[in-house]
Amino acid sequence: MSLPPDIALRSRILTCNDCGLRATCKQPVPWRTSPPGSSKVRAVWLGEAPGAEEDKTIKPFVGPAGQYLSGLVCRIKDPMGFVNVVCCRPPSNDFKVAKKEKAQERCRQNLEDQVAILDPEVVVILGGNALSSFKKGAIGEWRGKLWREKFAGKARWFSATFHPASALPGRNTKRRFGSTEKLTSEWMEQDVSMIVDVLDMLDGPLVNAAMKTFTKLEEGASFRPLDWLLNELKENKEEAEKVVMRVLNEHGGGERAEKALCVLRMLE
Repeated sequence: MSLPPDIALRSRILTCNDCGLRATCKQPVPWRTSPPGSSKVRAVWLGEAPGAEEDKTIKPFVGPAGQYLSGLVCRIKDPMGFVNVVCCRPPSNDFKVAKKEKAQERCRQNLEDQVAILDPEVVVILGGNALSSFKKGAIGEWRGKLWREKFAGKARWFSATFHPASALPGRNTKRRFGSTEKLTSEWMEQDVSMIVDVLDMLDGPLVNAAMKTFTKLEEGASFRPLDWLLNELKENKEEAEKVVMRVLNEHGGGERAEKALCVLRMLE
């Protein structure tokens, strides 16, 4: 009798010896879900590799960075998944070793199969090392954007933000995008809020507007969702107002609130 697909995949990952990282880690680390045991999720948070705590517990995102991320995403009530592009911890968390071992390429099938099992609508890439498995360029070029591409058997929404480790005390530096300078943690909070908006959009008729938008764009093109609201959602007034009012309630000022007010004015 064959094993259920999720158990068979966990077994395959836990016994994987496809790259040199296996010799230096305690155990490969497969995905986890929140709530535990969820068979399908709406969003997957995708990191680079397990750290020391993950290597001990065989669970991704349970160390300091994972705890910080959990605090950020706790407002999302839908099931979520936590996955890494590489299942084994590199020595001293040095991702250069993973690249030298070609771990990203050798672990690619494990990554695709984990995402296929979880079947998320949205995949959020965390940090430049994880991003390099999908896109060229620095994380700053892609954070806060939304794009759609085929991965793990179907077209999915993708976005990116910084790795949560970069927002921990001692590493939480200021970064400038355009004319705005904020702490990494503040940029991450903004990016996670955007993902909340996106999940809300996909819950309603706005998904049809989204798909209509992408028929006008070249493959791989990206956009920023609030700008998209300004330009594309006049015909979905009731649903757009719902999203905008929540943005206003959560963000009393700043660029997001200003854009939200613009949406309301355009919908009048």
